[in-house]
Amino acid sequence: MSIQTKILSLALSLLLLVLVSCRSNSPNEDSSSTSESSQESVQGGSDIADSGMADNDAASSDQEGANQVANTGTLTFVANGEDFVRQGFVSKDGWSITFERLTITLENLSAYQTDPPYDASDGERPTGTAISRGGPFTVDLAADVEDAQPISIDVVDESPSGQYNAISWRMALAQEGDTTGSSIHMVGIASQGDMQIHFALAIDEEYSYHCGEYIGDERKGFLPDGGDAELEATFHFDHLFGNGDAPSDDAINQTALGFEPLAALAEDGQVETTLSGLAEQLDENEFTLLTDALASLGHVGEGHCFEAEAGYTGQKDE
Repeated sequence: MSIQTKILSLALSLLLLVLVSCRSNSPNEDSSSTSESSQESVQGGSDIADSGMADNDAASSDQEGANQVANTGTLTFVANGEDFVRQGFVSKDGWSITFERLTITLENLSAYQTDPPYDASDGERPTGTAISRGGPFTVDLAADVEDAQPISIDVVDESPSGQYNAISWRMALAQEGDTTGSSIHMVGIASQGDMQIHFALAIDEEYSYHCGEYIGDERKGFLPDGGDAELEATFHFDHLFGNGDAPSDDAINQTALGFEPLAALAEDGQVETTLSGLAEQLDENEFTLLTDALASLGHVGEGHCFEAEAGYTGQKDE
């Protein structure tokens, strides 16, 4: 064999080795490529999973917020002096009384969901789920309100829904303004025949009431999810002066002071005094009628209340 032939044979052998080597390396590259693609696929799946978890967290948060809104509503505390205060009335002794202003100052307003229902005649404080507002709140019960609606005291958003079947409040001494030092301030005119008396009565005493469910033509205190409800503190000023439209032997007139004892104090057609002053100006029986009537002013519609000092203001069931 010539030298040229040996060189050619050696070159062919080397070429064959190179080809074999390249062929054996090709699957590994495919495998590596497949592995990298697989890893990218897994990483992409992880990103999708993380995104899904974030979406779930957001949805959970949104649902929690929705549930919170769904389980609450707007509760409004209102005060009502009824038509006796807004339109005027005739006292048990024949005096026509109209109020120019009748302001009350309230503190510690609380609404309760009680189970069993609160009974004011038991003489205990209400217990249960409560919404409380400190105050003070001063409102004019004689204000010219459209359609003679009760006067808003305070509005509480996001109150727990349910039935509010008890309410309590304190009539506190005002700390500012022209009613300072009084819990009730009455300004008005009383007339009988050709006599007319301007009066201003400041009640410098505090009263605390605990009352059960509102009693009236409609039920109050039911707060639906996402809805509205009102809870009313009612004030019966016919308890103080009586009612000329009722018989003289009616209970409302037997326990009321009337206006005549105040008219007897008038000078130059005016009476301006306080409860403390009336303690000296009225006789003992008259002053007792007055203080008992004042303690019984607080109601829930026609429902009676428990007053902290005077006790239950209605007739107890035997």
